[in-house]
Amino acid sequence: MAASDLLAGAVKSSEDSADMTSAPIQHYDADVVTIGFGAAGGCAAIEAHDAGANVVLLEKQPEATHYSNTRMSGGGFHSPSPDGEWTAIKAYAQAMFSGENLPHKLEGEQSEFSDALAAAWATYAPQNDVFMRGLDPQFRKAFLDGHGKNGWAFYGSPANTGDGIRMALKIGAALAKIGSVAGRVICAIPERRLGLKIGLNTSSVGKPHEIVVDNHGRRYAAERRITKDPSRYIFYKEALQFDTVTLTYPRIPSWMMFDTTLMNNGARVSASAASYNGIDWDQGNQNALRNGWIVQGATLAELAANIRAHPDNRAAVEVPLETA
Repeated sequence: MAASDLLAGAVKSSEDSADMTSAPIQHYDADVVTIGFGAAGGCAAIEAHDAGANVVLLEKQPEATHYSNTRMSGGGFHSPSPDGEWTAIKAYAQAMFSGENLPHKLEGEQSEFSDALAAAWATYAPQNDVFMRGLDPQFRKAFLDGHGKNGWAFYGSPANTGDGIRMALKIGAALAKIGSVAGRVICAIPERRLGLKIGLNTSSVGKPHEIVVDNHGRRYAAERRITKDPSRYIFYKEALQFDTVTLTYPRIPSWMMFDTTLMNNGARVSASAASYNGIDWDQGNQNALRNGWIVQGATLAELAANIRAHPDNRAAVEVPLETA
């Protein structure tokens, strides 16, 4: 039996930024300057260029290790069918953007903008369909496939250091919904980037031969909810449950328990996501085992004892382990 640390994961800004002081100053004249070579920046630069503008596109990451947020997130594009009914697409978009058209919501969010945004999305988003279906398969594969500090792990491009937010604020932009987070429950290892543990997504949760338990060794949800749509994007709220009696977060971290069948069936995390952050997670999971990212035991009792000794568990797990 084995177990791996699970934490809520999210993209987080950091005060750290790349040291640009040693680079020589260069001057360029441009009609349009695009900052960031992700999907949005790339599309904006191409459209401006095709419209006749002189464009400069700025990207701080080296070309050889360019992992934009779009690539890191899998590169998915939300493109409705061009044959869909415009009013239905608009209503769907408004539900996403604001939600005041959903009967169970007490109020919408930024309702003063949502109608115009939804109308624009319903008009232009279906036009992506022909472009996306026309992509070269090799391009599609390469591009589209992609508690405060210790209660969260960083899941995203390691170059996401908040420079765009700081630049926008400097010229007077405002931030909306800054108290919200787009989070998931993911595998967390003690390697750190931007001050947070590295978060690695795993498709093992919700599959045969594994369960997820809290710090005390108790299952608290159907594991499939952690990885299926749409609950995987909001399930982290379950992990953030606060015990008002013990004043603890019993589900931070949670532990993914799995047997040797799953252990021997390939890497337990996304190897591509690991490589983005320079993490060597081999297909046999042996490097993870040696590094202590996976805790192992010959029996449930031994595994529980090893988890109890783990510094992240703080001797909370009960021995023998409760798994029912």
